[in-house]
Amino acid sequence: MRLWIFFICPAVSSSAEDLGPESLWDEAYSALRKKDSKLIDAYERALLASNDEHQQDVKRTLPNAGQISSVGGIDRAAQLQKLVDCKLQDINNSRIKITVSGKEVVVKDQVRKIVTAILSAKDFIGSVVSSEPHAALAWAGVLIALPVLLNPVTQDDDAMKGLAYISDLLVRWKVTEDTYLKPQTIVASIPGQSTSQPLRDLRTSFRAKTIELYSQILKYQIQLAQQYSRSGMFRLLRDFIENRITKDLSAFNSNTLKVVRDKVIELQGRAEKSLALLMETKADVENISHTQLLGKLPRAEYAAFNTFKKNEPPPPECLDGTRVDILNQIQDWGEGRGSKCIFWLKGMAGTGKSTIARTISHRFHEKGRLGTSFFFSKGKKDLGDATAFFTTLAVQLTEVLPDLKRHVCDAIAKRGDIGQQSLLNQWKYLILQPLLALDKGLLLPIVLVFVIDALDECESDYDLPMILRLLTEVKDLKIIRIRVFITSRPETPIRLGFREIPEITHHDLMLHSIPQLVIEHDISVFLRHELLKISKKRSLGKDWPGEEDIQKLVQKAGRLFIYAATACRFLNKSIYPKKRLSEMFQVNSASRSSTRELDEMYMMVLKNLITKGHDEDNEDVTRLFREIVGSIIILFETLSVVALTRLLAISSTEVNETLEPLRSVLNIPDDETSPIQLFHLSFRDFLLDTQRCTDSRFWIDEKTAHSKLSMHCLKLMSEHLRRDMCDLRLIGALASEVEKSKIEKYIPLDVQYACSYWVSHLQRSDIVLCDNGQVHRFLNEHFLHWLETLSHIRKIFEGVLRVIDLSKHLSTLPPGEHTELRAMIHDAERFILNYKSVINLAPLQVYNSALIFSPAKSIIKNLFLNEASTWIKRSSCAVAFSPDGQLLASVSDDNTIRLWDINTGALHSVLEGHSGSAIAVAFSPDGQLLASGSIDNTVRLWDTNTNASHGTLEGHTTPIWAVAFSPNKQFAISRSYNEIIRLWDPTTGALCGTLKGHLVEFSPDGLILASISSDRTIRLWDLKTEALISTLRGHSNSVNALAFSPDGQLLASASSDKTIMFWDPKTGSPRGTLRGHSKSINTVIFSPNCKLLASASDDRTVRLWDVNTGALSGILNGHSSQVDAVTFLPDGQLLASASFDNTVRLWNTKTKEMIQKLNTKDWIMELFFARDGSHLITNRGILELNLSTLCGRQPELKSSSYLYVDQHWVTYNEENVLWLPPDYRANSLPVQDNILALGHTSGRMTFLDFNLHSIPLR
Repeated sequence: MRLWIFFICPAVSSSAEDLGPESLWDEAYSALRKKDSKLIDAYERALLASNDEHQQDVKRTLPNAGQISSVGGIDRAAQLQKLVDCKLQDINNSRIKITVSGKEVVVKDQVRKIVTAILSAKDFIGSVVSSEPHAALAWAGVLIALPVLLNPVTQDDDAMKGLAYISDLLVRWKVTEDTYLKPQTIVASIPGQSTSQPLRDLRTSFRAKTIELYSQILKYQIQLAQQYSRSGMFRLLRDFIENRITKDLSAFNSNTLKVVRDKVIELQGRAEKSLALLMETKADVENISHTQLLGKLPRAEYAAFNTFKKNEPPPPECLDGTRVDILNQIQDWGEGRGSKCIFWLKGMAGTGKSTIARTISHRFHEKGRLGTSFFFSKGKKDLGDATAFFTTLAVQLTEVLPDLKRHVCDAIAKRGDIGQQSLLNQWKYLILQPLLALDKGLLLPIVLVFVIDALDECESDYDLPMILRLLTEVKDLKIIRIRVFITSRPETPIRLGFREIPEITHHDLMLHSIPQLVIEHDISVFLRHELLKISKKRSLGKDWPGEEDIQKLVQKAGRLFIYAATACRFLNKSIYPKKRLSEMFQVNSASRSSTRELDEMYMMVLKNLITKGHDEDNEDVTRLFREIVGSIIILFETLSVVALTRLLAISSTEVNETLEPLRSVLNIPDDETSPIQLFHLSFRDFLLDTQRCTDSRFWIDEKTAHSKLSMHCLKLMSEHLRRDMCDLRLIGALASEVEKSKIEKYIPLDVQYACSYWVSHLQRSDIVLCDNGQVHRFLNEHFLHWLETLSHIRKIFEGVLRVIDLSKHLSTLPPGEHTELRAMIHDAERFILNYKSVINLAPLQVYNSALIFSPAKSIIKNLFLNEASTWIKRSSCAVAFSPDGQLLASVSDDNTIRLWDINTGALHSVLEGHSGSAIAVAFSPDGQLLASGSIDNTVRLWDTNTNASHGTLEGHTTPIWAVAFSPNKQFAISRSYNEIIRLWDPTTGALCGTLKGHLVEFSPDGLILASISSDRTIRLWDLKTEALISTLRGHSNSVNALAFSPDGQLLASASSDKTIMFWDPKTGSPRGTLRGHSKSINTVIFSPNCKLLASASDDRTVRLWDVNTGALSGILNGHSSQVDAVTFLPDGQLLASASFDNTVRLWNTKTKEMIQKLNTKDWIMELFFARDGSHLITNRGILELNLSTLCGRQPELKSSSYLYVDQHWVTYNEENVLWLPPDYRANSLPVQDNILALGHTSGRMTFLDFNLHSIPLR
C-alpha cells in the first residue's frame, strides 16, 4: 500500500516554487488578452457597468475607480473584486424559496443549485477573489449572469446548466490547487524519499491544463454575455466547450478527482448540517415569540371567507354554471394580468356580491394565491367597523406568508399598543412595511389577492376613503404583486374614496352592466337547484313548480339574487309551498322602488304574522314585532334569544312566537344561546324605509328603536353592575388572569352588549340629555363599575372612545339643562384617558390607583370616594412645601399632619390634635406657621419650630376644603365644603369675617379681598373694616379666576364668557374688557412689572395683553389641549404654562417663542417659579428647568415589612396591591410605620399610608 503524507515544510527548493499557482489566473488572463484585448476590455467594462448601484459603491470605495490602468488592468481588477463582494452579499440576502399558503415556491432547480452552491462556498469565494485579482473576472461573470437567468423572460435551460457547470468547476479547481499546487506550504512525499519526478511531471501538466481551463471559462462567459446582449433567442455552443473541459479533467487519475470531490462534499455537508441545526433551533424560539406577539393584535372573528359559527349554515357560494364570465374576469385579473391593483365590484343590495366574493376567495385559496379576506357585516361583532380590519389582515398574511412574521412581530414589539393606534399606523407598520421588507429580499415574483367584501357595511364612513387610499400603496411593491378585490354598494363615501385615487390603480365593474340574459340564466339555475330540493323534501313531484313558474320567479327577481334566495327560503319554511308560490304571483306592492319585487316578497312574509279577525292580538303582535325585530336590525352585535330576552325584558316565549314566522328572512338557530342574524341586510333597509315598507304597522322608526335600546341598556347595567363584578377580591388581580368562563358567568352577553354599545345607541337616538336624567344618574352611580366591566371584557380602549363620543354628543346639543352632566363627562374623559392603561391591566385598580392619584378637585374622584379602598389611609394630594423648600407637610387619615425633611426624606415630626382626618395644609409666607383643615370642621395653627399647637379655629359647620394665608400674614383663610370662607387673625385666633364664595384673592398689601360668587359677580372686601367695598357685575357666565396686579392698582377677572375684565379694586369701577379667546378662560396673571397680563384658555392658547392699552401683545401656540395655569419668572422675561396635554412650556415674553418643553406625565393645574428661577413648583412637585438634571431610577429598597415598590406596583407580601402611574415611580423608597415615601425624579415626594391588616390577600 502506498501511503501519502502531507506535512508543513519549512523550506522548499526553487524548482518546487516554480510549480506554485500564484500566476495561473494572471497567465490565463494574459493569454486571452493577447488574442483579443478589445474583447476583454469590452467584457470588463460591461461587467462593471451592469449594476449602477454597485458601480457607485465601487467609486465611493475606490476614488480612482473611474480610471482604467494602461498596464494589466490593475485598477479594474480591484473594481471587479469589489463587485464580486457586493454580488455575494446580495445573493446571501436573497431568497430562493418562499412559503405561500403552506406550499413552497422555488426558483428553477438549476438556479437553486447554483445559488445553494455559491452560498455554501461564499467565504471561500471571497478569499479566492481577494488573493487572486483576476479570478474576480470569472466570478463576476457568474454572479452578474445569475440575476439575468432568474428573469422568466430571459430564462434558458442550456445557459443555466452551463453556468452551474462553471460555478462548480471554479470551486473544485480551487480546492485542487490548494491540495496539489502549493509546495511552499504542503509537500507530498513517500517516507524516506524526496519528491518523485512523476509527481513533479504531473504538477507541470496540471499547471498548463489549468491555465488553459481558466482561459476556456473566461471565453465561455464572454460568449454568454455576447448572446445575452442580443435581443433574439439563442443556443450556446456549449458542447464544444464542455468537451474541451472534460478532456482537461481526464488528464488526472481518479484518485486526484476523488480528493477534490471529497473536499467539496465535506465543505458543503458541514455547512448544511450546521445551518440546519441552527435554523431549527432559531425557528422554534421565533415561533413561540411570534405567536405571543401576534396574539396581542385584535382579530375579528369570522372575518375570513371560510369561517363561520358551527351552529350556522355555511355561507353560500356560486353554483356551478353561474356567474361564469364574472368569475373568469376576476380570476384573470387576480392571476396578475393587467396593471390595475384594485378591482371594485359594485352593485345594489341583493345582487350577489358577497356570494361572488366568497367563491373567488375559495378559488384563489385553492391556488395558494389568497393573501387575506375580510367580509364586513353590519351588526356583527368586529365586522361592522374598521377597528380590527388591518390587524386581522396582518395576522392572516403571516399565516399565508410565514416569512412575513418576523417583520410584523418586530413592528408589534416596537409599538406595543399598535392594536389601538390609528388605521394609518396599523397599515404602515403591520402590512406595508413588512411586505416591502420581504419584497426586497425575494428573487421570484408572487401574486396574492386581498378580498374585501361589503366595504359599505363598515360603519365608519370617515374611514372608508382612507382605507381605499392606503390599499393603493401596494402598487409600490415590485416582486410581491398584491391585487385587492373589493365589493360594495356604490355608496357615496366609497364613490368619493375611489375618486380620490388614480384611475390607473383600479378597475370597476357594475353588476347592473351584466347583460340581463346572463343574470336571468344564473338566477334560473339557482332556482331550479333550490326548488328541486324543496320538491323532494315535500314530495311535490318532478313537475313542480314547472318551467313557467320558474320563469315567473326569474322575472320577479330581476337582477336580485336575494329575491330568489328569499323566495326559496320562504317556500322551504312553509307547510304549503304550492299555495305560497301561487300567492307570490298575486301580490302587488305599492312601492315604486327599484326593489319593488323584493319589497313585495318581504311584505308577504310579514303579513304571515297577522291573524284575520283578531285585531287586539294583531296589535300585540305588531307591537312585539317593532320591539323585537326593531332591536335586532339595529343591534351593533348579534345576540341570542336568551340575551335578547334579558336585554329587552321580554319573555322568551313572546320572542320565539314573534320570530317563528320570520325564518325566511332571519336566521334563527334552534339553540337559544346562538345569535339571531339577518339573512340579508336588504331586509333591514326595507323595514327602515317608509317608501318601501308601506304598512306602518311594520315600519321601524330608527331613532325610536335606538332610544328604546339605549334605555334598556342603562336599565340592565344599573341592575347588574357593581364593584368587583367577577368576585376577584384581590385588588391587584390582572385582567389576563381571569378565566373566560368566570367572566361569562358573572357578566352575561346581554350585560356585555349593554356596556359596549349603550353610548352608540344613545348617539343615534332622539333622547334629550339633562342634569339628573337617566344617563346622568347612571354615570353618577356606576361610572367606575362600567369601566371595571369593560376591562373584564377587554374593551377598555373602546370605552375611551365611547366617553369621547359622549362628550362630542353633548357638545352638539343646544345649551340646556345639562351643565352638571357636561362637567361630569368632561372630567370622566380626563379620568379615563389618564388611567386607561392601569384599568386595562388590573380592573379593580379603578377603585385604587385611579381614584387615589386623581386630582383632589376631580368630580369623578369625589363622586366615588366611598368606593376607594379603606386600607390606603391617605393619598398624596394634600401636601404643602415650606417657603424655603426644606419641609413638606402631608395630611393623613389618622388625624395627623406629618412634616418631612425634603433633603433626606426622613420624618421630621408628627402634629396631633385633630379629631378627624386633616385634608388641607398651608405654610405662612415666613414659614413660621402651618395651618391645617380637617373633616372635624376645625382649622388648627401650628408652630413649625416647636411643633406646638398655636390655636384651634372653630366656626365652620362642614369639613374644611382649603386653607391659606394672606401675603402679609395678617389673615389665615379657610374654606369649607359649603363654600363659606372665613378670615381669621392668626395671632389671636379671632374670626375677622365670613364670606360666601368658591375662590378668593388678596391684594398685594393684604388690605383688600376679592371673592367670586356663584351668581357671576365679584365682591371686594375691606379687610380692616370687614365692609363690602363693591359688587362687580359684567360677566355673562361664571367667573373662573382673579388676579391683582403687583402694584395693587388693577384687578383682572377671567370668565367662561371668553372675556377678561379689568377693575379698579378701590372703587370697583370697570376699566376695560379684553376679547380674543374662542373658549372659556381658566386663569390670568400679571407680569411682575405690571406691563403684561397673561391669560390661559380651553382654546389651547396663552395670550399676552398690554395692560396699559388693552391691545393683544402676542399669542403663544403649541399646547394640544386646554391650558390651566400660567406664571411669570420674577424678572418677567419668561412665562411658564401648564396644560392638560401633560406638558409645561416655557416662553420668552419678548419674542413669544417657546424655549423649553417639559413632559410632566401628569396633569398640572397649579405652578409658580422658585425665587431663584431654578425650578417650578407645581401641584405635582418640582420641575427642574434643566432636563439634564433629571436622574434615572434608583435601586429599589425593600423593607422588612414586605411593603415595597416592585417596578410599577406597590406590593405587600409579594402581592400587587397598588399600581403606580409613571410620575409616581420612585427613586427612593423608605418605609416607616407603614408609610411608603416615594421620592421622584422631579424632586417631589409622595406619602402613602397603609393599613396593612386590611389589605385583601390570597
